[in-house]
Amino acid sequence: MKRKIIEIKGLCHTFRGKIPGLSDIDLDVFEGEFLIIAGRNGSGKTTLLKHINGLLQPTKGSVLTSGFDVSKKTAQARIKAGFVFQDPDAQIVGETVHEDTLFGPENLNMARDMALSKVNSALCAMGLDKFVLRRPHTLSSGEKRRLAIAGVIAMDPEIVMFDEPFSNLDFPGVIDLIKRMVRLHGEGKTLIVAAHDVEKVLPHADRLIIMESGRIVCDGHPAEIIKNAEKFGVREPSTSKMGMGFVSWLE
Repeated sequence: MKRKIIEIKGLCHTFRGKIPGLSDIDLDVFEGEFLIIAGRNGSGKTTLLKHINGLLQPTKGSVLTSGFDVSKKTAQARIKAGFVFQDPDAQIVGETVHEDTLFGPENLNMARDMALSKVNSALCAMGLDKFVLRRPHTLSSGEKRRLAIAGVIAMDPEIVMFDEPFSNLDFPGVIDLIKRMVRLHGEGKTLIVAAHDVEKVLPHADRLIIMESGRIVCDGHPAEIIKNAEKFGVREPSTSKMGMGFVSWLE
């Protein structure tokens, strides 16, 4: 039995102006899962991810990430749960690719030798090892996305979360990113992907959650859940509609 790596109980979030963002979320995520959180825009996907690594604090309820109460030990939770934003420019801060990837490990006060080793490994994993001296603003959209991921995995999190990871990517960029996500999962990382277009990653996921109006309305195996998805604004892949199951974009 795999351990629970995320435990969420009774989570509610209300934004300023008393706008509800999340309502009564109960969710357990297990170590090594590949989880997709789907739903139409405004359903609460990103808000939920931000609670898992402490970018938001609960109005009510609790979130444990790798055993840490996020409201009390936010820094430790963020180390365990890395977050790749929808817009990679929002988390790129270094003057060069190498400096940007080193930023996280340095902030963790990681020993210099270990930090450099983690950075080199992350850049190689993301295919950026030849770009170490490049300025991030000169990179393509796909390369920026890979740089953002490198910055996260250099901190060696147990959980890697992606918010709409395929936005603004061309077809080769999408294929490249899927390959790298599958590789991370194969290395034992727990992956959580928030997306409204799920076709690209469904063949590789263990579990699909659908959200609507800040609530979890479906949770289970992707092949079962996807049949009810369209009434919640999530498109069922055409291959699934034709009874062919999910077809990986990597084939």
